[in-house]
Amino acid sequence: MNKKFIVLSLIGVFISVAALYFAFRYVPMADLLRYMGTIEPIWIVLSLVLCLITFYFRIQRWRLILGEKYHLSFWDAYHPIMIGFMANYILPSRMGEIVRPMILKKNDNVPFSTGLATVTLERIFDLMFMLLFLTVCLTRMEIDDSLSIPFGDYILNKGTLGTISRGMLCLLLFLLAGVVTLAFSLSRNIIQAMVIRIPALFFFLSQDIRDKMGQKICKPVNSLIDNFSVGLSQIRDLKSLFGSLFFSAAVWVFSALSYYVMTFGSPGVDMTFQEAFTAMIIICAVIALPSVPGYWGVWEAAGFFALSIFGISGEVAAGFTLVNHAVQIIPIILLGFISLFVTGDNLFSLQKRALYRTQTKINSNSKVN
Repeated sequence: MNKKFIVLSLIGVFISVAALYFAFRYVPMADLLRYMGTIEPIWIVLSLVLCLITFYFRIQRWRLILGEKYHLSFWDAYHPIMIGFMANYILPSRMGEIVRPMILKKNDNVPFSTGLATVTLERIFDLMFMLLFLTVCLTRMEIDDSLSIPFGDYILNKGTLGTISRGMLCLLLFLLAGVVTLAFSLSRNIIQAMVIRIPALFFFLSQDIRDKMGQKICKPVNSLIDNFSVGLSQIRDLKSLFGSLFFSAAVWVFSALSYYVMTFGSPGVDMTFQEAFTAMIIICAVIALPSVPGYWGVWEAAGFFALSIFGISGEVAAGFTLVNHAVQIIPIILLGFISLFVTGDNLFSLQKRALYRTQTKINSNSKVN
């Protein structure tokens, strides 16, 4: 066997073990195992199955957004999504959003900016439904103004939820404006025409320098815009648009079901489906705040706060939330590592390239594509 292959394999195993350690170092395993022992196993298994079904819908949505031009099989879409979510859970700054289009480019020769555009569309669909559900929840339930949970640099209360929802609305409007501008040829052509004319603004420079600006900056930027717009093109097709909305709604419904069914076998947790849905939405909104990889701590604080609204005692709320968090994240991390092994990708290399992608200049991104 090739010695270089053996060395690289051993390095990959070491990096994977180290990544697993850093992923789980925030988990209070003793507390997790203690409360997990009080829950009927069948409901943990069913909750996990429903969680995995949400990824089926995510995969189908992504395939639909990519369209016929970059048609992916189920498994070709599965591996980047699992690796991307795994990276989100164990790497800082939610690098999984960058990792996924990188894998798509490497394995399926889809331009990075096109893949990034499809991921952006997914986040827009998720934001739309989260804001809708969060708004409905906040208007239909009463939250005691005195209920306040401190964690890290934040204090979680009714006002915090309002601040988060307003921030999400601003982000959604910004993303929608960008998508609409780039997805349609009329507005996109206007932007590209303005980019081409940028060198003319520097009339005081020599013609040679202005020509180089056009070649080295303006053309790559317009190429980047073209590639990005390809990833957004499916929203112009009503069938694809409504299909994406359907799969997005399915993701949220089955996520809520995954949260809800665990309450059936959890001592001290008696909730209706609507209450469980509300608790899940609050958790999803709060973990949008900056936190450690895997959202350990912030997820627990959000769950404690949400369950307290419905009169569930602190100890039970903390234990249930911790187990639910583990069921939602740990299996996905393990499946992500399996996908890394299957595809032959390397977590350290992906992280290094993702960091480069977030720091490099826009013309460097265009050259890569």
